[in-house]
Amino acid sequence: MRAIATSRSRSYGQARRPAFTLIELLVVISIVALLMAVLLPTLQRVRTQAKTAACQSNLHQWALMLAAYAATDERGMSGDWAGMATIIGDWAPRMRPYAGMDTDVWLCPMARKPQPSVFEQPAGGQWAVQGRTFYAWRASVASPNPIRAHLNGVYTSSYGASDALIGLYDIRPFYGPPPPRADVPVMMDAMHWWADLVPEWGPPPYADYPGKPLMCINRHNGGINILFSDWSVRKVGLKELWTLKWRKYFDTAGRWTRAGGVQPEDWPAWMRGFKDY
Repeated sequence: MRAIATSRSRSYGQARRPAFTLIELLVVISIVALLMAVLLPTLQRVRTQAKTAACQSNLHQWALMLAAYAATDERGMSGDWAGMATIIGDWAPRMRPYAGMDTDVWLCPMARKPQPSVFEQPAGGQWAVQGRTFYAWRASVASPNPIRAHLNGVYTSSYGASDALIGLYDIRPFYGPPPPRADVPVMMDAMHWWADLVPEWGPPPYADYPGKPLMCINRHNGGINILFSDWSVRKVGLKELWTLKWRKYFDTAGRWTRAGGVQPEDWPAWMRGFKDY
C-alpha cells in the first residue's frame, strides 16, 4: 500500500506544472509596455513619411496632367491660367477631364476628410468651405454657361494652385506669371483652392490659422509639398516659403528670411522650432 501511495504522489507531482508568479507577469507586462513606448514613435514617423511620399506622388501626377493640359492649349499654361479665377475653384473643373472626380489624386493622405461645413450650403449655387491643416476644402462650381455645365459639381481637395498663375494678380504687368523655374510654386498643400504669398504677409499667428497665407500649414512635419513650374516636386519648410519666387518681382531675401534679417523670436511661437532659411 505504501508503494502504491508513493507511486501516485509521484504521478501527481509530475502532472503539476509551474505557473507564473505575479511578479513575473508584471515584469513581462513592463517589458512589453517599454518596447511599445520605444517602437510607437518610430512606427508613427514611418507612417507619416509614407503619407508625405504619397502626397508627393499625387503632385507628380498633377504635373503630368497639367503638362498635358498646357500642351493641348495653344496659349500655354501661364496664358490660359490667367482666366482661371473667374469661377470659384475654376482650376479644378478644368482639370476634371484629366483627373476624374473620384480619384485619390485630389487628396493629400494627411488631409483626406473634408472640413465640416459651418453654414447651410445653398442648393444649386456656388459656395465654398475652406479647409484646415488636416482637412480638405470643398467648393461648388455652378456655371450658367451651358457649354461648361458638364463641369459643374462639388469639388473636394487638399491642394491649392498658385494665385499668381491663376489670375488674381497677373492682370497687372508687375505681377506677371514668372517663367518655369525650380522655385516657382504651381500647386501645393493648402487650405484653399488657391494659395499665394506676398512679401508684406507675415506668418500665421497660430497653427491652423484660417487666414493668409493659406499654405503655411504644418501638414508634413514642419513643411508642405509643392509642385514647381519646372514640374519638380519636393517638401518645403514653412519658413522656406518666403524664399520662393511666387511671382516675377517677389523679393526672395525679404523681411521673413535670414538674408533679410529675421530673428528667431520674430516668428510666432508655433513656428520657432522649424528650420530657418
